[in-house]
Amino acid sequence: MTDSAPTTPASARPADPALLGLIRSHGDLRADHMRAYREDADDADRLARQADELLARITAMLPAAADPDEAHALANLCLRAYTGQPPSYPGSRTPYVVVAIHGVSVAVQRRARDLYVHLDTSETEDKVVAVEINGGGEHDYALR
Repeated sequence: MTDSAPTTPASARPADPALLGLIRSHGDLRADHMRAYREDADDADRLARQADELLARITAMLPAAADPDEAHALANLCLRAYTGQPPSYPGSRTPYVVVAIHGVSVAVQRRARDLYVHLDTSETEDKVVAVEINGGGEHDYALR
C-alpha cells in the first residue's frame, strides 16, 4: 500500500445485505460447536465443519480489503448480539454485543447507569492485559 493512495476500510464499504444474517448464524453455530465440544458430544465435528463452511461463505461476501491485515481480521471476526435475555442487564439501553478476535472476546453494552465493557481472555496465554480508555494511558491488569 502506498502513502499517496488513501483507502476506505472494508468495514466502511457496503456489503451484501444477507451478510448480517449469515454472521448471526455463524455465531450461533460456533456457540453450538463449543457447547458440543465441552460436552464431548457426537455432533461436535459436524458443527465445526458447518461453521467453517459458513465462515467461508461469509468471507467470500465481504468487500475486498486493500490491506491483507484488514482482510485477515475481518475473516476471523466473530460477532454476536444478545437482546432481551441474559446476559442483558436490567435497564439495558442496547443489546449485549460480543466481538471475538485474536482469542479475546470483548463485550459491550450501554446500560441505564453506565457503559459496560467485559474482556474475556480465558482462551489466551496472556498474563497481563493493557487497557487504555480515551487516550488516558494504559493500565495493566494481571490475569494470573
